[in-house]
Formats: sequence, structure tokens, C-alpha cells
Amino acid sequence: MLPDPFAQGAMGRLVGGGSAVSNSGRDAMGRVAALLGKIGTRGETLVCGGGFNAAQRAVEPTVVVCGWDSELMQEEMFCPILCVIPYDDLGAAAAQVRARPKPLALYVFSRNRGEQRTILDNTTAGGVTINGMLYHVAHSGLPFGGVGESGVGAYHGRHSVECFQHRKPVLHKWRGLGDGGLLTDPFFVYPPFDRTKLKLLRSVGNMS
Repeated sequence: MLPDPFAQGAMGRLVGGGSAVSNSGRDAMGRVAALLGKIGTRGETLVCGGGFNAAQRAVEPTVVVCGWDSELMQEEMFCPILCVIPYDDLGAAAAQVRARPKPLALYVFSRNRGEQRTILDNTTAGGVTINGMLYHVAHSGLPFGGVGESGVGAYHGRHSVECFQHRKPVLHKWRGLGDGGLLTDPFFVYPPFDRTKLKLLRSVGNMS
């Protein structure tokens, strides 16, 4: 045990500052201090941690029991605060996750394959690691990226090439096959459209 848990090298340091860190313009340490100050405002319970050293930009690993409506659950925190929400029904918990903006990553901790399947089938995320953290990000053979609110596209290996290139579709419409345009350039695709042409267009559409 270290006599001073904030001693150099004992904890990670928050980095970054200025307006690029958050919309409000606070630096990273100020933002985290504000988050810690919200503990207890909506029934949150501090389990451990909660301390910080602003000068050294260090924050204790913090565990908080809270509800879905907690202010701590409204944004990505990028700091060592872990929110724990108790639940009785796994399906209901998955529904709560699904009802919110889609996360960049989802981590499932369970040895029960049925529980793993329930979460995978009833939630959406950019990527998933089961019984681990960040491994799907480090795997070069898996695409990494968000979905919906957490981003668009994916990269890593060949997925990077596919993400940053455009596949240009080219369709060559044949003409002059000696059919008088009956099949290659049918008359009913051109206006004006009467009842007969519309009927033929619908028939062709239903066949495709």
C-alpha cells in the first residue's frame, strides 16, 4: 500500500483542457470534479473513491450506485467513475440500454451463454467485448467504429480501406438488340403516364 495514493505513478492522470474538452469549456479536471459533486443529488450512493487531487490531475477509482436518471448517466465521462445500476430483470435492463443513444462499445460480464445472448440480441453498439475490456478495439481483424449516435463507419485493416473509399456503381443499359426497344427501352417508362403505363410499371416493379 502506498502512503500517498496520489503519488506520482500510482494513478493515471487526466489529460487535455480548454474548450476542446467539453462544450462548456471547462478543462478535464474541472469537468470530473463537477461530476463527483453530483453524487447524491439524485439518490446516488458512493461505494468507494470519490477523492481527487486537482493539482496532480488525479482521481481516485470511484464506484457509484445510481439510477438511470442520474446526471452521471447522461454523458461520456472519460474518467475513473464506474456507475452501477442494480436490476432484477436482464431483459428490462437491456431495454433500458436500447432506449438510449447507441454506445460506441458494450461490455458484457457473464459466464452464462444465455445471458450473453440476451444482451447481444437486445442491444445495439459499435462493438462488444464479452468478459473483457477494449479487446475488440485492439483486434486488427475486427472492424472498429460506432453506430448511430456513436459514429458512422468502421476501420482496422481492410475495413479501413472499405470505409475510406467509394464503390461507384455503374449500370450499362443495353440498347440496339433488335427488339425495337420492347425489352431494352420500353415505352411505358416515359411520360406522359396513363393508366396502362402505370399498370405496366407496377407489374415490373412487383417482379423485381
